[in-house]
Amino acid sequence: SCLLQIVGNSYDPNDKLVDQPEMIDPNKKDTLTYTVRFQNTGTAPAQDIYIVDTISNKLDLSTLEIVSTSHHIELMEMGNNVLKFNFPQIWLPDSNANEPASHGYVTYRIVEQAANSIGDEIENTAHIYFDWNPAIVTNTTYNIDMEGSTIEENTVPNMVVYPNPS
Repeated sequence: SCLLQIVGNSYDPNDKLVDQPEMIDPNKKDTLTYTVRFQNTGTAPAQDIYIVDTISNKLDLSTLEIVSTSHHIELMEMGNNVLKFNFPQIWLPDSNANEPASHGYVTYRIVEQAANSIGDEIENTAHIYFDWNPAIVTNTTYNIDMEGSTIEENTVPNMVVYPNPS
């Protein structure tokens, strides 16, 4: 017999994405573009939403540029590399009342510090607040300044790799 069925899984519609691969080139100042997405999955419209994002000290805060947003936004610098993306009076509908309109986002780009070197790690997590509810913590994005992962011939003495081919 054969069973053909769609397999589903739950997911969190509130997340953070970065447009660069995990390993980035340590020989240049990469520009990283982040998108923080959110959805009101509650039971009533969200009046005010804000995102608190602590920017890594491996990124140059002076190069921050808002690329796009889903709704009107106010950007506030809170000090110590903490940014607040504020969506005041957004009145975001809940997903049960209007699923397509229940989504929002902010996209921004920022350049890494010129002083970054091989092995420097850039991690970033956002905290999304819907009205007076506790924060929804996004996933953590991760990038590392790393050279290619190939090993040059004769760089490791007495190294044997097997089975051949490996």
